[in-house]
Amino acid sequence: MTSPLTGSMAALLALMLASAATAQSARPAAYPSDFVSNYLRNCIARSQAQGLEVAESRQLCDCTLKQFQQQYSFNEFKQLTASARTNPQAQANLTKVGEACFEAVLFQEN
Repeated sequence: MTSPLTGSMAALLALMLASAATAQSARPAAYPSDFVSNYLRNCIARSQAQGLEVAESRQLCDCTLKQFQQQYSFNEFKQLTASARTNPQAQANLTKVGEACFEAVLFQEN
């Protein structure tokens, strides 16, 4: 059974992704520690504000960060998040990661 994202969860993912870029550079899997801290703090707060439990929020945010680090250098990620404001394909690329993590975290078998 497929489970589409609710409107509020899709909005949460969009908010997390839109605010993710900062002005630093690094290679894949080595985003600057201050960026990682800020990303996780903001992501977890927004996830909880949308009704996720603390543990689910942490898992979701850890998942998205890891996926972004695996797929994009830090500069590529910054460019992608900046272009996502006006480029539907860039937004779709970011949202795809969020949706995959959302599904993995919330619909995993225990």
